[in-house]
Amino acid sequence: METVTLQASELELPTVSGLFVYPVKSCAGISMDEVKLTPKALVRPKLLPNVDIDEVQSVVLTAEGMPELEVPVLKAPEGQVRVVSVWKDKVEGVDQGDAAAKWLDTFLKEENKSFRLVRVRDGFTRHTKPKYAPGHATNFADAFPFLLALEESLTDFNEKLEDAVPMNRFRPNIVLRGSPPFTDEHWNCITIGGIQFRNVRPCARCGMPSVDQATGIVHPKREPSRAIVRERNGELLGFTDGKKVEGYFGSNMVVEFNEGDSKPPKLTIGASVKVLTLKKEIVA
Repeated sequence: METVTLQASELELPTVSGLFVYPVKSCAGISMDEVKLTPKALVRPKLLPNVDIDEVQSVVLTAEGMPELEVPVLKAPEGQVRVVSVWKDKVEGVDQGDAAAKWLDTFLKEENKSFRLVRVRDGFTRHTKPKYAPGHATNFADAFPFLLALEESLTDFNEKLEDAVPMNRFRPNIVLRGSPPFTDEHWNCITIGGIQFRNVRPCARCGMPSVDQATGIVHPKREPSRAIVRERNGELLGFTDGKKVEGYFGSNMVVEFNEGDSKPPKLTIGASVKVLTLKKEIVA
């Protein structure tokens, strides 16, 4: 993709105002002051004093009206390897056991359905779409490892809604403050705290923004998902390959560093952002 290189006087300097990890896909996010960065995800650098993320042995499930359940983290061959679908991708996961499955079934109460908790199998690589991010990988995220959004974009979008929504409806990993609304869609390469990221495409939104993240209840009118399509569809915004039926909020990102680096970098609240290059066209 062709890019426009900026001069020093043109650089925007927003800062990081929010960092979020999502230990279980589609479940509640956790706000962090500092996160460790891997090519596939943000992770909590330390869950307990002096305990690194790689040494953690369990995950705790909580929900209203349910007993807290500590689930030992199982790896193959202790846990059964299951092939699960994420859109059109087939991903190898490790089943986390019957206790977690029973807990999920009891809470979700879906007739004629049963659920299993799985984690991506160590050593499995799910490649991102080569059209957008060749040579990169992700885990259970929909398509790309990182989602970035601007506070100013949310403020601007909320002005078009009858009922304002919080940022957690959009489930970003990295939230920035200090740039005009939706300018992130034009960025190509940026650095955050000195770490280089590349914006691969604007994020086409599914129905998740209509789900109250505190209660799990879907808005009766499917808002703000309908408003996103109405106000920010790809045809209206002039995106290349943009569709009238898809609404966009936030930017999908990949990070440019080697997984074999001896010390994985960290991101912190307040880290400065520099915009290095802009896109000549925005491809949806």
